[in-house]
Amino acid sequence: MKKQNDHATRKLERLQLYLKILYKLQNQGRVLISSSQLAKEIDYSEEQIRKDFQLIATKQGKPGVGRRIDDIVADLEEYLGYKKVSNAVVIGVGNLGGAILRYEGFANYGLNVLAGFDIDNSKIGTVINDKPIFSIDNLEKYIPTLDVNIAILTVGKENALEIAQRLVKAGIQGILNFVPIHLEIDEGVIVQNMDLAASLSILAHKVKNKLNND
Repeated sequence: MKKQNDHATRKLERLQLYLKILYKLQNQGRVLISSSQLAKEIDYSEEQIRKDFQLIATKQGKPGVGRRIDDIVADLEEYLGYKKVSNAVVIGVGNLGGAILRYEGFANYGLNVLAGFDIDNSKIGTVINDKPIFSIDNLEKYIPTLDVNIAILTVGKENALEIAQRLVKAGIQGILNFVPIHLEIDEGVIVQNMDLAASLSILAHKVKNKLNND
């Protein structure tokens, strides 16, 4: 099961990267692109790109010409669900949680961040980027009324599991977890762990290798 999940995650990461590159090419006025041309833009093989396009494409490209970028973008956005908006809340409005509430780019990916929750009385009742901050004591009260199915968790480690369990009981279906612990919760709930320390370590390792090879 883990191997299947890892495979699915890698596929989604590839598709998201394709979309990011294609947005850039659209803005540059490009109309067509082939698998070989896209392979030159990113670190994936032409064969892998062609297989991924066959998975999501509703229109075939022309040999020697390529595919219309507008068509691929539309297919990728549909497949990734960017046209279907999911509502989300931020749990924990510290530096990271506040930055997430201020970030405007989520809308491009079909995510609508509606509000934040915190325990700090000085933050409760305030507004960040037009998003209200509620007391974490009222999770169960407000989440059903907000029609939210995703929570972005940025609280302290000592409270993370308890709050995650409360979120599940309140109806949350997916948790984006920025807390550096493993959450053991209901199997029906999807948890995406964001390990910033591990990501930074990997980045540092890659930079070191690059410097050594230059």
